[in-house]
Amino acid sequence: MQAEFAGSSRPNARFTGIIYLLYFVTAIGGELLLRGIVSPENADSTASNLAAHRLRFQIGVGVGLASTATYLALTGLFYRLFSAVNRYLSATAAFFSIVGCAILATATLFRVLPVTLLGEHAYLEQFSPKQLHALAFFSFEVYGRCIQISFVFFGVYCFLI
Repeated sequence: MQAEFAGSSRPNARFTGIIYLLYFVTAIGGELLLRGIVSPENADSTASNLAAHRLRFQIGVGVGLASTATYLALTGLFYRLFSAVNRYLSATAAFFSIVGCAILATATLFRVLPVTLLGEHAYLEQFSPKQLHALAFFSFEVYGRCIQISFVFFGVYCFLI
């Protein structure tokens, strides 16, 4: 029975490993694309960088969302792999990962908000450029706080698996 279990889980484990590698490639790739756009403590510089590198920023955010989707798939694969050992513990771990992914995906709204704030929309004429730069920078700060919250859930997930 033990040899049968090990033999049947091997292809699943390999596929899970491939998806895990894909996750790391997309997560690191997305962050590398975004590197240097947000200037710490400088809203005006961040706004200038965002305007100059808008396409790279949008691609980076898209790749980041793809990494979140990949991690959701990875959560399902880990659930399937570990549920043979302890279904309840595997389901609990999957729950924490799904909540972390949901927070991460929601946080992405704060990451893309500056693109709208710094865009060419008539309703934004109500604000001065300094105010818009500050709001865009604040949005990145909120994104960072959301990431910290998601890490709590991912930490529990990693501990459980």
